[in-house]
Amino acid sequence: MRRSFFALLVVSGLLAQTAKLSVEEIAGKYVEAMGGSAFAGIHSLRIEGRMRFGLGEFTPFTVVASRPNRFRMELTVGPDHVTQAFDGKTGWQSVAGEHPQAPTPLTGKSLSHIKDQAANAIGGPLVDRDRRHNRIELAGRETVYGVDCYRIKVTLGTGNIMAIFIDSANYREVQEELVAVVNGKPMTIEQSVSQYRKFGPILVGCLFVTREKGGEDSQRMEIDNVEINPTLDESLFRFAGGSREIRRATPPATSEPPHH
Repeated sequence: MRRSFFALLVVSGLLAQTAKLSVEEIAGKYVEAMGGSAFAGIHSLRIEGRMRFGLGEFTPFTVVASRPNRFRMELTVGPDHVTQAFDGKTGWQSVAGEHPQAPTPLTGKSLSHIKDQAANAIGGPLVDRDRRHNRIELAGRETVYGVDCYRIKVTLGTGNIMAIFIDSANYREVQEELVAVVNGKPMTIEQSVSQYRKFGPILVGCLFVTREKGGEDSQRMEIDNVEINPTLDESLFRFAGGSREIRRATPPATSEPPHH
């Protein structure tokens, strides 16, 4: 009985200690779990993978990003090859294929969304929060997919708001949640994050599944490779496009088996 009582006291003490963590401490543990100080040495990324919408076929996508806020994504959607980019000032989109579109500036929510992607592409919104003008608040705890999570409200530099759910045991992200306007109607979008793998010194979620809250899966994105610090030409991001060639400064970082 004494041993059981002592064990109960220990567990209660650990739970109380966990409950007292501030939002800054939780965010710090998340950053440390993902790679910690290694992020300071990462100036650019190249991410390759595949994506599908609904039950359609998988198609390839490529994302390149460079500090402080350069971003470019290319993906194939049906018969079209779509490019979206942000060059630090202008967000733009172009389409090649069956429905061609010359490079066109993005506006409104589309522009603010790509600004968020550009600012937070390296490490996510909890890394370099002050420099990125992201504000965080602890919004309680919730169970997500059977995992006890901290819910962190993030107000991004653009003013857009999202929630990040952090596993209270290993401090990895489990899910993101944000409100989007689709066809003039606001809806809550969920994106689960899983299948973490190590690329060089950082841990990266490699499976992202998106859905309307309470609805069916609508998008699945799988990351196959992450290259750290490739040499990226500024013309990749500049409005009106540029060369797609990305010179590799170092061999791609090799990954470890998935972490469960």
